[in-house]
Amino acid sequence: MTTFAGIVLGAPLGGTLIDQLGAHVALWAATAAGVVFLLAAVIGHRRLHTTLTSSNSAESTP
Repeated sequence: MTTFAGIVLGAPLGGTLIDQLGAHVALWAATAAGVVFLLAAVIGHRRLHTTLTSSNSAESTP
């Protein structure tokens, strides 16, 4: 669902950025969105791994 929300919000925002500020600004905005996405994925992965590891160790201790 969030992928579709990103498409729905990103297309008009990109068009507005191109119209108002130029294509180079829209390119940097897309690059920044990609960096934010990558950062969220890395942080989420680390947090999930930590949560799963601590829950597995709690189950194995008597």
